[in-house]
Amino acid sequence: MKNKYFDTTVVIPTKNREGMLKRALSSVFRQTLLPKEVIIVDDCSDHLVEMDVSDGIANLKVSIVNNSECLGGAESRNIGVRLAQSKYISFLDDDDTWDSTYLSRVATVLESNAGVQAAYTSKRFVLSSSLDLVFKENIVSGIVGKAEILRGNA
Repeated sequence: MKNKYFDTTVVIPTKNREGMLKRALSSVFRQTLLPKEVIIVDDCSDHLVEMDVSDGIANLKVSIVNNSECLGGAESRNIGVRLAQSKYISFLDDDDTWDSTYLSRVATVLESNAGVQAAYTSKRFVLSSSLDLVFKENIVSGIVGKAEILRGNA
């Protein structure tokens, strides 16, 4: 399935965390089903984000938007959404990573369940120094509703 594309835009907000951003972007490049595009929204970092995406995937559109003032993570995500040219939006924070089959699994759920417009996935909380050391998990199984999504977010 490598080098096939899912009609989604990955929006990654960032601010002053270039090392983490590179790790997040690397997890996007390792997807078995690639996104249509990636939009990185830099929320006024001390130094302009300049990513060398040549190590990524050929033909994968990667754009960097530099906010002229600090707008916060939520508005930075909204900027990415407004610029997106895909059917779906996939959010990835700069300090997070995806398993290599993440987009493939999300695409399967969205495209095989008519009327489903959003996907929420399980998550693991790890230490930034060791991505293998899981200290908390929120496992989702099957299709869930709004109440399940909000559980644990209060």
